[in-house]
Amino acid sequence: MMQLFTAVAQAATDTVETVAATLPALPKDLASIPPEVWEKLSSGYVYSLLQKAMKSPWEEVVDNLVPIFFFLLVGFAVWLFAKLRSKRNTEKHEENMAMIEKGIYEPLPEQKAIYRKERYLLAGIVLSMVGLAFLLSFAFALREEGMIIASFLFLFPGLGLLGFYRSLAKREEREERNNVLSQQKNPPA
Repeated sequence: MMQLFTAVAQAATDTVETVAATLPALPKDLASIPPEVWEKLSSGYVYSLLQKAMKSPWEEVVDNLVPIFFFLLVGFAVWLFAKLRSKRNTEKHEENMAMIEKGIYEPLPEQKAIYRKERYLLAGIVLSMVGLAFLLSFAFALREEGMIIASFLFLFPGLGLLGFYRSLAKREEREERNNVLSQQKNPPA
């Protein structure tokens, strides 16, 4: 890695021959660049070419396998969740059927969905901050192509959860206001 930094530092001021002397093997992309063009290249561009050229084949394999394993892991987690939920629903159904056969089944009253809005707020803040961290690291430091995609994968769901939290809060405020108005119109006897 030190050779890479030395080569980039020399590339900013020197010629192809100087950089070639620093590295054991100059990448083919850089060796074919004429000297007059070489002097006009930015050090960032040269750094990216040198970084790609100095990667070992194993690094490229790992770079390609990490996203595949990530999506396999996410898929496995979703499958496992669905399998466990299906098993729980099947057991509940069998229990209800047994209770019906014995004549002791009483259905539960319909329940309104309960949203714990604080969970959505927390998840939205965490996802948004992770997305912003990736976005800032892309903008200011690393310039990796995958960073911008990762930032949007976290940022937009986080913002969506924050919007959902806000809509739940507005709905609760509206329901509370309606309850107060209905109590004022119809006072308890």
